[in-house]
Amino acid sequence: MSSEGNIVIDDAAVDRRMREKADRRRRDAERLTNGEVTPKELQRENSMFTAEWIRSVKIADYFCNVGVS
Repeated sequence: MSSEGNIVIDDAAVDRRMREKADRRRRDAERLTNGEVTPKELQRENSMFTAEWIRSVKIADYFCNVGVS
């Protein structure tokens, strides 16, 4: 355990999470190389937003916020 100010950090958990993420990136690279998925499919799988959620989002006053209609 380490700390920064009043925040306690579980170093073992951080290391474990970093290894998990590295393993997933390696597996994703293998899947791309082997043709198991396309880059677009992989991006969709790894997105934090599901297609259903994206379709359901409504932006109030879209033109005012984005500048296009």
